[in-house]
Amino acid sequence: MANLKNVALEIAGKTYPLRVDPAQEADLLKAAESVNRRLREYEKAFGLRDVRDLLAMCALQFSAEHIRIQRDSSGDAENLQQELDELLELAAAFRSE
Repeated sequence: MANLKNVALEIAGKTYPLRVDPAQEADLLKAAESVNRRLREYEKAFGLRDVRDLLAMCALQFSAEHIRIQRDSSGDAENLQQELDELLELAAAFRSE
């Protein structure tokens, strides 16, 4: 933890000073940019002005996306395992012929 770097992230017009691992800096800056972009989109689309409402909508959308990605990844892993099992069965059957 001795190699932490000071970073200032701005989200919804407020600056948050953080100490982060330098390897995380780019990801955090990109994440803050993504949140701010989504806030602007919701403000325009829904006419919301309250920052709490905008942040709540962002949190909901990002959480829903995260859950979808987890579900899809889990399904992909299960499908890959099933395909691998089928290939192993075919290989075993081929060897026994």
